[in-house]
Amino acid sequence: MVKNTFLAIFIVLLGISDVQSQYGSKSTYRFLNIPVSPQATSLGGVPVSLMDADPAQMHLNPAFLDSTANGRLSVSYARFLSDANIGFISGAYELTGIGTLGAGLRFVNYGTLDRIDEYGIDRGTFNASDVAFKVALSRRFEDLFQFGIAADLIYSSYDGYSSTGVAFSGGVIYKAHEDMIVGLSFINLGRQLSSYNGVQENLPFDLRLGVTRKLLYLPLRLTFTAHNLHDWNMKTPNDDSDPAFFSNLARHLAIGGEFLFSESFKLRLGYNHFQHEELKTGQRLDLVGFGIGVAIKYKGIGIEFGRNSYSDMGSLFQLGINTRI
Repeated sequence: MVKNTFLAIFIVLLGISDVQSQYGSKSTYRFLNIPVSPQATSLGGVPVSLMDADPAQMHLNPAFLDSTANGRLSVSYARFLSDANIGFISGAYELTGIGTLGAGLRFVNYGTLDRIDEYGIDRGTFNASDVAFKVALSRRFEDLFQFGIAADLIYSSYDGYSSTGVAFSGGVIYKAHEDMIVGLSFINLGRQLSSYNGVQENLPFDLRLGVTRKLLYLPLRLTFTAHNLHDWNMKTPNDDSDPAFFSNLARHLAIGGEFLFSESFKLRLGYNHFQHEELKTGQRLDLVGFGIGVAIKYKGIGIEFGRNSYSDMGSLFQLGINTRI
């Protein structure tokens, strides 16, 4: 009964994924697109098929949660564009006979901002923040599949304006064998319950498909992710016209690689072409969209670092700790 309910909900939500949904900068609650962990940050920002991520991966694909996530807790912190502080707390617990339950909190504090009116007059300062609380449930189907669903409650406050919303996500993971995983997920399907100024805005919905494969003769695990699959045209503010076919195709793709030097040390590299095209400055060497990170494990405690460039706007530096409690 539980299995059939999960599948029915997933099919219904996936079937209405094109209803009032937009991607990235065209939507509200854009903080939901910030990479959820140092691992995601360094692997292109959008992976949905990772093999051994921490519980924060449920924000990208709730089907990731399984019995191996039982009792695991992850915490990460990042400085992002000026004085913004970002935090993620995620954990998982196995419910016997039901599935694996996950819970997570995401928050952004933008610090103290100057209030300047339309005439350029300084009107003092104000504070701004975003927060989202997620509950997820995942269950194994047969031996090769896992599927999961999740819901977020969202609250956003900017000076005297605030908004609340709800978002749903769902996903499936297919484990072809121990060295290959295929993941499919949708995220941020929902709506505002209350808007900032009476005007309803769309959430940053995304539909993603990914494959992670460990190479046979090299200690390297590659991750390929196709994102924004519900909308072919990925035009950026830098474009004077619609991008050509192959340019558009590349913008849907993100790639990452994990060098598995040992159980205790990993080096990660990634690239997101859409992010590069959206934020590049035209300089000869612009590393926007490129990510790098390391993971160290010592006495059961994982310490991870990830960095992703946002060109002239700055960089996302993210530090994470995960362990089993």
